[in-house]
Formats: sequence, structure tokens, C-alpha cells
Amino acid sequence: MSTAPTTGEILALAVAQAAAQRGQTIRAFAAPLSKSPNAWLGMLRKVSTPTLETIARVEDLLAGRPVAPPQPSGGKGPRASLSARDEAERL
Repeated sequence: MSTAPTTGEILALAVAQAAAQRGQTIRAFAAPLSKSPNAWLGMLRKVSTPTLETIARVEDLLAGRPVAPPQPSGGKGPRASLSARDEAERL
């Protein structure tokens, strides 16, 4: 995991650059990060201090490693799922 300070804007830019280098759309490349990768990245850009979990997930994606699923934010049962807004609050 990186120890250098980072922002959501820096992470989102790194994802966009990696997608371009691989000849993929950002949406396809970032799909392991969220069910709504474009919305998730848009919200990530606004985060000044991403969580260590988010940084690790993005670094895993960039390195080609499996990306851990996001941690649930306290849903109301087994069918609860995270919306893009819920995911952004966890960034």
C-alpha cells in the first residue's frame, strides 16, 4: 500500500490513465471497484482524503491484482446493497 498522501482526484486520474494504457474504457477497467464505476469515480474525485481501504482497492486494480469488494455500510439484511452514493460515503 502506498504511504504517499493522495486525493480522490489523483486516484481517479490514475484509473483513467491505466484504462487508456490498456485500451479499455474507464467503465470496463474500473468495473471491479463498483456496480456503477463511472458514478463511483465521479464521487471519488471529490474526496480529499480517501480511506485506506479505497486506496488499497484502487492500487490492487492498477497492479492487476484481485480487488476486494467494498465493505458493507450496515445494510438492513442480506438483500441490502450499496448504492453509488452509499459507496461514495465510504470513500
